[in-house]
Amino acid sequence: MKLRLGDLSIGEIAASVGIQDQNYFARLFHKKYHMTPAQWKANSEETMAEQIISVERMRLSDARTIEHLTC
Repeated sequence: MKLRLGDLSIGEIAASVGIQDQNYFARLFHKKYHMTPAQWKANSEETMAEQIISVERMRLSDARTIEHLTC
C-alpha cells in the first residue's frame, strides 16, 4: 500500500488514486480501515522499525552462536 511510503504526503496518495479532496479521501479511508491515513502510516512505520530491530537481534544472536562454535 502506498501509505507505507514515507516520502509521499496523504494528499499526494489521495491524488494518485484519483481523489483530489484529501478530506474526502481521509473519510473514505477511515470508513474502510477504522483509522485515519496518518494513523495507518504511523503504525506502518512503527511496525517496520520493530521488524528491523528483530532482524538485527537475530543477526547478533547468529554472530554470537558462530563465534561460540568457532572458539
